[in-house]
Amino acid sequence: TSTSTMSFTLPQLLETLRAATTADTSLLHASNEQLDAWEVKQEYWTGLLDITFDRSVSDVNIRRLAIIRFKNGVTRYWRDRIVNRVKVAIQPKTKEVIRTRLLDVIYEPDRVSARQVAVAIARIARLDYPSAWPTLVSSLHEAIVYAARAMSSPDARLVLIRAAETLVQVLKEFESVRVETESVVEGDGASRRGSSAL
Repeated sequence: TSTSTMSFTLPQLLETLRAATTADTSLLHASNEQLDAWEVKQEYWTGLLDITFDRSVSDVNIRRLAIIRFKNGVTRYWRDRIVNRVKVAIQPKTKEVIRTRLLDVIYEPDRVSARQVAVAIARIARLDYPSAWPTLVSSLHEAIVYAARAMSSPDARLVLIRAAETLVQVLKEFESVRVETESVVEGDGASRRGSSAL
């Protein structure tokens, strides 16, 4: 069976990610091709998050690769796109699972993985906040407040840092949207002024 027709299971995804971290170039190429082929499957995206947050996966590079693949690809399928003449998109129920699962970032001990998760959250927030993800900012704020009040807890410091880092990333994304919008408005205004001067 060729890698492009391999059936999807979570253990198979784990093994393919493991192969994709190898130094063997032929194995690396085949693994990346298989990961690309699975992108049209709903369970691929939730599976990547399952592996990202699974601390029983002893090789942190596998967990990091899972979230990097998620971050780099998920927004391409957040809205309808055509793949091999078929319309493909992540379904609303799967999106809800993803949004909820991403907030596990506040308990993530690996700084590199957490940073990638924060970027993924910000990218999805750009599309979904506030209409489809109205609780995002308030959830992160509540986590910060709770952790700040419970600093005697061993996990509180981690929660405080991760929630704050994620909120900063989200706010930076919102700011970039604002700047882009202002640039478009200013560009339209200048164009109209130029047209009226003709």
